[in-house]
Amino acid sequence: MENSPGSERTLFQKDDSAQTAEILNIVLDHITQGLIIVGPDHAVLAFNKQFEEHFRFPQGTVKVGRDFREILKAWADGIGQTQEFLERTIRHLEFHAPFEMEFQQTIQGSTRWFLVTHAPLPSKGFVRTYTDITEKKKSVEQHIYDALHDPLTGLPNRALFMDRLQHVITASHRRPGTPNYAVFFLDMDRFKVINDSLGHTIGDKLLVAVGRKLADCIRPCDTIARLGGDEFAMLLENVGEPAYTVNVADRVREKLTRPLEISGREVFTSVSIGIALGAERYERSEQVLRDADIAMYEAKGRGNGSYEIFDTDMHANILDRMRLVADLRGAVAREELLLYYQPIIDLKTQQLTGFEALVRWDHPKRGLIYPLEFIPLAEEHGLIYQIGTWILHEACRGLKLLQERYPAQPLLSMSINISNRQFSQQDLVGMLSEILLETGVDPRTVILEITESMIMENIDTAIATMKQLRNMRVQLHIDDFGTGHSSLSYLQLFPVNALKIDRSFVNKLTANGDNQEIITHIISLAKSLNFEVIAEGVEMEHQLAKIQNLQCGYGQGFLFAHPMAFPAIDSWMQAQKYTQ
Repeated sequence: MENSPGSERTLFQKDDSAQTAEILNIVLDHITQGLIIVGPDHAVLAFNKQFEEHFRFPQGTVKVGRDFREILKAWADGIGQTQEFLERTIRHLEFHAPFEMEFQQTIQGSTRWFLVTHAPLPSKGFVRTYTDITEKKKSVEQHIYDALHDPLTGLPNRALFMDRLQHVITASHRRPGTPNYAVFFLDMDRFKVINDSLGHTIGDKLLVAVGRKLADCIRPCDTIARLGGDEFAMLLENVGEPAYTVNVADRVREKLTRPLEISGREVFTSVSIGIALGAERYERSEQVLRDADIAMYEAKGRGNGSYEIFDTDMHANILDRMRLVADLRGAVAREELLLYYQPIIDLKTQQLTGFEALVRWDHPKRGLIYPLEFIPLAEEHGLIYQIGTWILHEACRGLKLLQERYPAQPLLSMSINISNRQFSQQDLVGMLSEILLETGVDPRTVILEITESMIMENIDTAIATMKQLRNMRVQLHIDDFGTGHSSLSYLQLFPVNALKIDRSFVNKLTANGDNQEIITHIISLAKSLNFEVIAEGVEMEHQLAKIQNLQCGYGQGFLFAHPMAFPAIDSWMQAQKYTQ
């Protein structure tokens, strides 16, 4: 309804001040913010209960007519604020323009954040509202935390790590002398195999456990971060002595040599570590991490659990390795891979029992490349499945030809190395079945060589796979025995036929009998479990004599024959005494 011309309508009439006060109090107390109205003489004109509750004033502290500055002093004294803080707060009361500010207060152990809105009145007093923004602050802080931390491990993520590293680099340029920091790039060895075989839940728990182990190796002033996947990084600050960096690397290796218990399972893992030492040439954090990453790849090339410190030659090496990977992608299609065959001899009868198939890469420019140089690259870049399948097929095809040309009794056998990732692939058994069917090879003459570490990564799954292979009547040998982590209790569970003594133990044998204790122990252990024993790397007559005296059943090495391409086998077999 419109007002008629000249009429005045106000909410309150001049004679109903009591009603006005009552309504005003109801309105004030239903406002969610704390509110206070102060006159030009700093006297409180009005306030609501939320104002008292926000600041937890004792009843009677805030009163109409009381000087607001006294109330502020009582509040500052109650929360232990300084005189300087109080004076600054009181100066804000004199501002004659609107403003907003945030402040934090802790009372009785509870910390709250408030937004103050200050609105001057025409009479030079002011109205202030106090909004509790604690939950909003927590939400923002949580959002910032989440943006800078890995959700799985709770460690700093790549963004936070790079930011801290950049601060350290910038600070190092302000100080004369050698920058005293170091960056570790850490990559878990065989994580994909563990994750694929044991499942992502175990894989996630393993990442958390490794993160904790790594955090135990550094000081509170240092930083450990998860960069993503199975990659971690560490920033060591204030490195006084270069030896400290090496000590940390050794500490990491020692911590991770012991198995980790994950959901009731013992899981073996290790990390390859690349280290970049602070240098004046570094301007950006990306440069330091890149060089640590390059050093890590050098460490992987040396074997699991190794570490390397970056030097400038490594950059050229990594570029060379990248070119090698590119060439390796088409090696099978271009028929550049070859199999060489090394004879295995029965030491009791001096007869040939079979061969071990050893892959070589006949690179068109680099010549013959040995497996230690390219098989790790194939595993790392997902090429091992194609190469491994080719090796199995070619070895079985070659075995069938040898058996037909030399129909010995028992039939000649073929030992074939299986890589970690091949052994963990789900279709290994089915693929091998197809190859055996296609080539017509008797499964009993095919031997798959696997390593201890391969089995120990996932004992239950490994044993199940081995049982499936044994049910096919394929033989299983543990290669490089004595260099892994298996124990007697586990060894009894493995459905294997033989142990192969690692060549490093055979090489240490001397003519007077030194260094034979480990070989003696392995042979004794094998006999107790009814396993055969094959010694690798037999190169000298005294080594042969010693392993024969220790009753080792089979031998393989340069003393008998070097690995040979298939065309050379005919000539060798016709000329040697080892054939029937």
